[in-house]
Amino acid sequence: MFSEMHIAPRATQAPATVYFLDWIKTYVESKPVQARAERVFVHLVRSASPLGRLTNTPQTPPFHAEAEFVSGHVIRILAVLDALEHGASLAVIEECAREKEFLLEFFELEAVIRSQMSFLSAYAACHDVGKADTLVFTAPTGSRGQAEGFQGEAVRLATESEKTKFDKLRRAHALASPTGNFFESFQISAHYPEHAKRAAADEYASTRQAVLDVLGIPHSHAKLLAELIRCHADVIDACAHGVDAHKYRAWAAIADKAGLNVPFFLDLLPATLFLDAVLGSLSYKSGAPAIDVSLVLNIFKAEREAMPERHLAREQAFKRGRKQAVQDTLKQANIDAESVFALLKTPLGPVRGEVMRNVYHLIQSPDMKVDFGDATVELRRRARVAQTLLADQNLTLE
Repeated sequence: MFSEMHIAPRATQAPATVYFLDWIKTYVESKPVQARAERVFVHLVRSASPLGRLTNTPQTPPFHAEAEFVSGHVIRILAVLDALEHGASLAVIEECAREKEFLLEFFELEAVIRSQMSFLSAYAACHDVGKADTLVFTAPTGSRGQAEGFQGEAVRLATESEKTKFDKLRRAHALASPTGNFFESFQISAHYPEHAKRAAADEYASTRQAVLDVLGIPHSHAKLLAELIRCHADVIDACAHGVDAHKYRAWAAIADKAGLNVPFFLDLLPATLFLDAVLGSLSYKSGAPAIDVSLVLNIFKAEREAMPERHLAREQAFKRGRKQAVQDTLKQANIDAESVFALLKTPLGPVRGEVMRNVYHLIQSPDMKVDFGDATVELRRRARVAQTLLADQNLTLE
């Protein structure tokens, strides 16, 4: 991915930032985006029917307050992808923009997401399909949930009668207290032990393949999809507990053992984590919805500890990109070396280096005293154009 990094035009004044929850409300929760995401999900369910079970597999706070059912979580990720495809950008999210040490990582994260929209849509659709098979309910001692018969520990799978009772309780609460909070009232939590392994198992190979086919993704990506799904819960858990360089190296080893392109796998890990656990989920903390960016920051930090060469490659690619952007801008202003030498009819030799040094000085200070003969006025005009274009993109001559 590093070789593909480029510099997007940037205004001299940094764009105004918005907080994560406001960004989600504006771009992800808009009716057109939600409608398109829902249509994609329905279309995928027609070809991969096991996904339909997610529409009645419940989910709960504190980790999933974004929707009542797992299908809502999937649709939210699809909506994020749709929003990014239709003009939204992570660059304006305050919680991302203020992490100056990791701007390159966020820059690449968005580039990866944009370049892998279809594949990440397949990931979104399939990554939690195992939750339908692994649902467990728990309720703490003394809670209304326990009084209704829900267990205190996750010791067995939820029975059909428990699923029915949970649904009835939630519906009744919504009717009796439309503005109330069911989770706070009953404290019943949904869990899915080993759901990632279940979703990645051969049992769902045909489901994953059907989704890949619908989205036009080559069959060669099937193993990559399965391995990302298999380890996604482990990635979330590790990053929720801090920075774990050992785990990061282990994920790379898993990809290597599976015969995958390890750098590409590692490029996708933060993307799947960010889409799944940050953008695609809504946590519930201290009685209010919240989004926790620390998860993705922790995987960035783990990468930097485990494989610092990846960040170094990112920095080098960024510098190459800026250098190329400067050259492209000078060419746009007709003040690149080729254009200048043609205008001045500069002969080959050391004199060309001296000419370009003077031209660079002129770009930096278009009003300075220079003498390029009959071409002085024209070069000064081009220098002013170049100075403006460079400033508009936050670029400087080196």
